Amino acid sequence: MERANHASAIINGDSTSPTLVVIGGLDKNNELVTECLLFDSITTGQYNCRKIPLPESVTGRYAHSLAAVTMSPHCVWLVIVGGFERFRMKDVGGGKEQAMATFITDTNRLIMIIELVYSEAGEWIVQSVLDGNDLTSKNYQEKYQSYSKTRTWWMDQLIEYPTEREMKLQRYIQSLHEDLQVAHESKVSLQEALVEANKQVKGDDSNDIMRSVLEEMRQEQEKLIEEKQIITEDNEKLKLKVADNEVFITEILEEKTQVEEKKKIITDDYERLKVKVADIEEKEEQYLKEKQIIIDDNQNLKTDISEKDKVIAKLTSRVEEQSQNEKLFITDLKEKDLHIAKLVKERQERSKVTSSIGLQFNYLIPSMDKLDCLSDVQVAERKLFLIQGDKPQLMNWEKYGLRIGVQKESVLSSETVEASVVALVGGQFQFPPNTVLASAVYAVSLSKPLLKRLILEIQHCVDLTGRPGLSHHLKFAIAPVSTPSLPYHFSIVKGGEFKADSWYGSIQRKEFCLVSIVGEKRLPKSSTNGDKSEEEEEEQEEQAEEETEEEGEDGDIPGKNKLTMFSIIFFLSPFFSSAKTASITLGYLETCDKTAPINP
Repeated sequence: MERANHASAIINGDSTSPTLVVIGGLDKNNELVTECLLFDSITTGQYNCRKIPLPESVTGRYAHSLAAVTMSPHCVWLVIVGGFERFRMKDVGGGKEQAMATFITDTNRLIMIIELVYSEAGEWIVQSVLDGNDLTSKNYQEKYQSYSKTRTWWMDQLIEYPTEREMKLQRYIQSLHEDLQVAHESKVSLQEALVEANKQVKGDDSNDIMRSVLEEMRQEQEKLIEEKQIITEDNEKLKLKVADNEVFITEILEEKTQVEEKKKIITDDYERLKVKVADIEEKEEQYLKEKQIIIDDNQNLKTDISEKDKVIAKLTSRVEEQSQNEKLFITDLKEKDLHIAKLVKERQERSKVTSSIGLQFNYLIPSMDKLDCLSDVQVAERKLFLIQGDKPQLMNWEKYGLRIGVQKESVLSSETVEASVVALVGGQFQFPPNTVLASAVYAVSLSKPLLKRLILEIQHCVDLTGRPGLSHHLKFAIAPVSTPSLPYHFSIVKGGEFKADSWYGSIQRKEFCLVSIVGEKRLPKSSTNGDKSEEEEEEQEEQAEEETEEEGEDGDIPGKNKLTMFSIIFFLSPFFSSAKTASITLGYLETCDKTAPINP
């Protein structure tokens, strides 16, 4: 086989004899030899030549480098680098030719790797061929890392850290080699002794001696052959055991890799758990701090409650004392009742003048025109609100005891509705029997009907704190804005809500008119034995006489004296600076109306 400028390398497998690999080169005609040859058992002299199929991109080169890297006992990487890909003779003139060679410059061919694996059939086969693009891929990097870990562990176990079993096998093989060496030396000694005997022996006895020596040598040789056969068989058995050990080592390596991966997962989980535990401990510490703060706050609250209980006890005694004073005050007010009746007449004479003043507007608005029909009323204030868009709104007029709530989507987003409100503090109003006015009177008008009801919140003068039962005696009363004749007749409407912790009552309305809050009066309870006391009978007789006098002075309008007197005392009641004054006023009105107070 004639070739030159080829590349070769030795493959050393763990369970195979050394093998020579030859790739590429030039033949005697300077043509490329595009083939790869494997020579088995090169150390014995009885080698076998076999071709391995490889692409021309690998074999089509000469003057290149080739190296064999053992990645595992059954895997070898052949690394081929550089070289020339073409050779030709160029005519340079004068009958002369010059050799011209072309370097390999293709990056995909410049460095290539051939992966050889030792099959179960007992021969090397090509597993894969990697070019320049493959060497930069992620799959190659992962494959190399896997082989690198396997090779490092395998080499360490094989060379640096042999197991006790392997050491025993090596010692046994060494002893067999020593026995073989002793047998060989014995054979040489016998041959030398035979030669020496041939020189010394003469005559007829030489043949007998020779035959005897030859027989001994033959027997010795047979023994040596048998021992060699035993050693060879033992060696083959050891090779099989080593192969089994390699498979076992590979399995152990895979298990080790899996254990390392599981260990990494467990480590990561442990780190995450540590972070979670730290967060939980931090939250627990924060919870303990907050709990301590709550305990301290509760202790402070108990202290405050104890102090407030003392204050409440003092206030209770003061209220009882004040109640006695109020009774005296009511008695004094009865004496001034006649004087107040005269003042009422004077106020009625001036009501038209006051009403004309209250009806003055700074500017004209269409929605307020609807309230021009109000007559013989005293106006405290007028207010115009604009309802725009479809969002909820709250219009505060708390200065005059009114809040108006607009629900969502009550008006289209492109529309604007005007809401006109007039607060009245006097006028010819007639309320249902056994009721007393508990708020100002309001007139509400809209320039355009709304899609949903408005929420009216009106301030009243009844203190419901600690007495939620009084809320059942508060009602909403309405009257039409336009009436053919005075007075304005109010009637009670259903609905409305009165909360014990608020001075406001609320109701939803879609059609508007005059609206106010009234309180239902409770009839006086009789004594336990069914007979009235002498003091109660005297009070009722005095009240009856006063009612007769009031009706004689005011003509045929029932309850008019009560309402006009109330308008004088109550016209500022929604704007009182304290609930105490309002409660006193209500108590006075109930007394003037000859009924029992609302307060329980």
